[in-house]
Amino acid sequence: MYIDFKNNYLFVIAALGVGLSIFIFIAGGQDTLHLWDEGHLVEIISELGFLFGFFAFLYLGIYVRNTAHKLWMFFWAALSILLFGEETSWLQHFIMYEVPENIANINTQGEMNLHNLAFLQSYSLHGDNGLTLRNLLSAQNLFQLGFLTYFLVIPVMAKVRFVEALAAKLCVPMPGIKLILFIWMPIAVTIVLSLLSLQDPVTKSAMAETREMFYGLGIGMFALTQILNFERARPSPTP
Repeated sequence: MYIDFKNNYLFVIAALGVGLSIFIFIAGGQDTLHLWDEGHLVEIISELGFLFGFFAFLYLGIYVRNTAHKLWMFFWAALSILLFGEETSWLQHFIMYEVPENIANINTQGEMNLHNLAFLQSYSLHGDNGLTLRNLLSAQNLFQLGFLTYFLVIPVMAKVRFVEALAAKLCVPMPGIKLILFIWMPIAVTIVLSLLSLQDPVTKSAMAETREMFYGLGIGMFALTQILNFERARPSPTP
């Protein structure tokens, strides 16, 4: 089933995000560290998107009646809190607790998270020997491939009758056209800006951080859309 907004105000948010990305690109990553570096605006927006998604999906998981839909909501709640935990290094960025030495030793940044473990480090999809399974099995690439699959490939493929019937049977919640555009237009902009900053590693890193912000916003808006649709569909209490 497709989930979408009834109006277009979400595109204002997308436009603001694109404007921020272009500003960081033009000003340069080094001069805009106060916007996109760890613990600043861009990362905070990502974290808030994941955290809102957790509470929204948990609420829906508790109150929706369809069993399959309920399971999807609990799945997304679990995924959202995992992403929030990874983004904040399980609150280490806020409360600054000491990471156990045995974990710090195998984490490339000495943090309490999974995605910086040495064997899950991100590599280019094209290694020295071309596209390899080893390059695909990094935390960042797996997340990006999963995000692409759920928020673009599946909704497009669901236009095929067989896939549409299967998705309906499994009650798969999918983003509608407005939500797809909201998610992918800003991400496409950051990809283009990343390609234009290949000679400037700091700005390229800034574009990667802004792209992560749009992942968080996308999941948060996906949750908000379902909350709004659920509340509209609920019967009004009788006086």
